[in-house]
Amino acid sequence: MVPPISSTVQDITAGQKIGATHSEWTDPQTNGGDIDGLKCILTPSHQFARYAHVSIIQNDEALALPGNIGASPQGNTHCFYELHTHNQSGKVHVTPDPVDGTFTLGQFFKVWNQPLTETNVAGISGLPVKIFITDGTTTTEVAAADWSNIELKDHREITISLGTEVTAIPNFTWTGND
Repeated sequence: MVPPISSTVQDITAGQKIGATHSEWTDPQTNGGDIDGLKCILTPSHQFARYAHVSIIQNDEALALPGNIGASPQGNTHCFYELHTHNQSGKVHVTPDPVDGTFTLGQFFKVWNQPLTETNVAGISGLPVKIFITDGTTTTEVAAADWSNIELKDHREITISLGTEVTAIPNFTWTGND
């Protein structure tokens, strides 16, 4: 059964932290090398930019995704992979450059250097896992075989439930590009 969408809408435009810090998720920055065919780009054009949201909820408690997933220090700045975060809001920036394409949750986890399997999600293992996608007002559960292929579409909410199943699907909104 698919849990209902929360009636509380959280605006994450300001990029505030959503959830508790998970001590096992340390600095996710990379060395800037190619990852799964994705390149680290110093100044992405944002021509095809879109933003999805990923929630990881363990035993009905939200965990904060790290900021700087998909970032790599480059001198006084950072390059960014086409899939990255800037803060701990859970908003995933999809910034294809120079051409648009399809980008997936599996690719995001590869950039983050974390597993996405039925037995291990981002280093958390031994708990039942369910993944739900919300597009607008419609939420569906995704079969485990398809998790890596979940497309990171604009304003899509991906909820990963670990352990005790979520009682309500989080409901987020945002404006702007951060």
